[in-house]
Amino acid sequence: MPKAYVLYDQENDWVGFLYDKDCQSAVVKFHFRPGTETTKQTDWDTVIEAREAARTPVTSNGDDFLRYTRQAQRKALNPRCQDCWGLVIIPNQDLVRESALEKAQVRRGIHLGNLIIPWKAIAYANLCVRIEREGKTHISRFERCAFCQRDFPIPAAWYQGLPPF
Repeated sequence: MPKAYVLYDQENDWVGFLYDKDCQSAVVKFHFRPGTETTKQTDWDTVIEAREAARTPVTSNGDDFLRYTRQAQRKALNPRCQDCWGLVIIPNQDLVRESALEKAQVRRGIHLGNLIIPWKAIAYANLCVRIEREGKTHISRFERCAFCQRDFPIPAAWYQGLPPF
């Protein structure tokens, strides 16, 4: 049984998932808990809602959410941390989602070798997880703010080996 990985106590500030308008089905809610539905109408507003509520968005609209996440956490001269809490991109149709999510075994987190990286650590590290139709998982990392990089560095080899956006 793989061991769950812990980064810092601050990862416990993570509240859970935020289901985008296209990801509010029972299949999504079963695999990504705890969570709540977005109250916003636009993708940009959903990204901001997730950042402010310490939640990770779950969406099928990867291109827009990737762009908006990068915009929401622009690094230039921010007086405080503006990092988001990661992003999860899943297939669009429920039948395909269910099969992909079962194959990827994501309910507790993401498997990396003999480790399970729990969702709260993924959120804290500001990672992007893309799950393909076949259940294959791709993980990359958003740039972290200067405050987090300085005060809470993540030297773990598994993290350093992830491709950045």
